[in-house]
Amino acid sequence: MTKILILTKNSLAEQDLQSALQRLNDEVYCSSSLLYQAADCLELIQHFSVIILSDTISTLELVDCLPILLKSGRKIVRKGDRELIKSGEFSWMLEDIDDWIDAKTPTAELVEVIARNNVSEKKESQQESQMSLNKMNGKGLSEIKCQHFLSGLSNNERKVLLQLYKAESKTVAREDFCQSLWDSAPTNSNLSQLSSLINRLKIKIEEVGFEKSELQTVWGKGYRMGLAIHSFLAKNEFGVKS
Repeated sequence: MTKILILTKNSLAEQDLQSALQRLNDEVYCSSSLLYQAADCLELIQHFSVIILSDTISTLELVDCLPILLKSGRKIVRKGDRELIKSGEFSWMLEDIDDWIDAKTPTAELVEVIARNNVSEKKESQQESQMSLNKMNGKGLSEIKCQHFLSGLSNNERKVLLQLYKAESKTVAREDFCQSLWDSAPTNSNLSQLSSLINRLKIKIEEVGFEKSELQTVWGKGYRMGLAIHSFLAKNEFGVKS
């Protein structure tokens, strides 16, 4: 049985989806209040394996709530049209949303979507077992933390982190990031995506015990990495393994 959280602005609009999932023997909770209280209710949200974001939530609203939901570590499925944001200024969201459904998604496909995203609990159990095994084998806490941190990075987050790491304490210009990530000059869309990548990295380094200021914004120029996070990555051979 998969525990599914549907976040919506109108619970009545999700009755068909909720019924379909319940017929599949999934445990479903539909909420509008949690959408606005996500930052204070992460522990509750982590009770679920999959989060479905309703199409009653606008893309603009997702800009604010998506980074918070990503902190839960849960798989995120968006109900809506993927093509609508594919080439727009919010295309960076495609990297953070794990799957897509719409009102016409057949039951058979819905089963597959939930099945391939119902991996969080199993993955956490495997990570806990691996961490215990690593400790038994004499590996240090720093290496375990680093492995856990790096495993949670998206491809573009890893690229940004590596570029900052290689620059050491020097500022990396936003133009350089745009060139290396998208092979283009800065555009409003690229700069928006870059800002989102940096913000997500700040959240993730904070989760492993560092201040968000370890990824510093140099206004009008770009970004640079602090000495503490650079030392942490260097000790774990980040530049060598990446």
